[in-house]
Amino acid sequence: NMPGFYRIEGMLDIEKLDFVFKSLVARHESLRTVFKLEDGVPMQHITDGSTFKLEHYTAREEEVAKVQASFIRPFDVS
Repeated sequence: NMPGFYRIEGMLDIEKLDFVFKSLVARHESLRTVFKLEDGVPMQHITDGSTFKLEHYTAREEEVAKVQASFIRPFDVS
């Protein structure tokens, strides 16, 4: 889990950026790999990547810290 935050100024094509990340996830099995316990033994499963979701926000300067903090949250390690 490596949250990242980038400030981008100017126009950004969100649909194109989303497409690029989904293509990257589709191309690399390591980005789609999960481990599930089967009879107490961890087993590797490669997903189709369909659950990937790019998050983006538009924020004013005074909201940047709040948006950045919202990216750091618990996740299911299973």
